Amino acid sequence: MVDLRMFDPNYRSPEPRLVYRPEKLRELGIPDALIEAAAKSDSLGFLPFDDLPNQIDATGSHADQATTEQSTK
Repeated sequence: MVDLRMFDPNYRSPEPRLVYRPEKLRELGIPDALIEAAAKSDSLGFLPFDDLPNQIDATGSHADQATTEQSTK
């Protein structure tokens, strides 16, 4: 399970609250396919780990980019 929620910056409590903020995830460079999948999940902001590789491949795999960078060094 991948959790795409983040701490609510407006919630001032000793026990921070986690919220799903798709606009902030986009600002941080999270691929839209992952954000949309998390928005549609049964538990808002969560992505089942089994679904993660399928979502990354749809956006241009990060693993492929890392392998390419390593092979060019």
